[in-house]
Amino acid sequence: MRVALVHDYLKEYGGAEGVLGTLHEMFPQAPIYTTVYLPEYLGPNRGKFNDADIRPSKLQFLPFKQKLIGPITMISPLIFKLMNFDGYDVVITSATGAYFPNFVNKGRAKLICYCHTPPRYIYGYKTARNWNRGILKVIGSLFIVLGRKLDFLASKNVDYYIANSKEVAYRIKRFYGRDSQVIYPPVDVRTYNKEHTTKKGNYYLTGGRLARNKRFDLAVAACTKLNLPLKVFGKSFAGYKKELKSFAGPTVEFLGEIAEEKKRESMGQAKAYISCS
Repeated sequence: MRVALVHDYLKEYGGAEGVLGTLHEMFPQAPIYTTVYLPEYLGPNRGKFNDADIRPSKLQFLPFKQKLIGPITMISPLIFKLMNFDGYDVVITSATGAYFPNFVNKGRAKLICYCHTPPRYIYGYKTARNWNRGILKVIGSLFIVLGRKLDFLASKNVDYYIANSKEVAYRIKRFYGRDSQVIYPPVDVRTYNKEHTTKKGNYYLTGGRLARNKRFDLAVAACTKLNLPLKVFGKSFAGYKKELKSFAGPTVEFLGEIAEEKKRESMGQAKAYISCS
């Protein structure tokens, strides 16, 4: 059986990329199609896809492509439509809600979409970027109308939907009128052991992909107000860390991107992990 994997873009390493990594482990011979591949921006996780057959689009040849991740949204339906999968039996899209990967030309293949969320910015959910200022507000308002039509049209191309949570399953039903199977993102519990919890620290922990829709501001504001020690890990997106630092108190520490082993150690030693989204 010939399988192909499709992902919006590879520039940050978050939960969606973790799922893609697991899919790659399940189907090691399956090529990964994406718009752009920027391993130098993956930080400690840049080696996760070293052995993968990654096939970026022609956008890979653009200069300053790392600064065009947002604008690519507008043309992503066309980019994915140009990807022809007629020679495959199964195509699995890892849809983060950033682009429109379900526009792929699937040919005779069955298209399975692992949906992390329908696009937040066109359905009124909080997004990583601030679309409520300046020219972005005007562009965003115009794109919402077109984006919803494009997204609904793309959903018709999907044969089977998999949701990463019950909430996302609800959104798939609400916006697409489609049923889905909930399969939670994988967690390798074998990598967590007692050694990570032998030494307890006096701090709280939060982190991940530092984007506005993750609402880390709630944890930072709460711990600042209550004078509680908080450690925040993760790579900033669209200037979000700068915003968080602007009101964070002296008890809040920003660790930046950390390796998986350091992350497990920090979680094991924390008094609690704070999840805001």
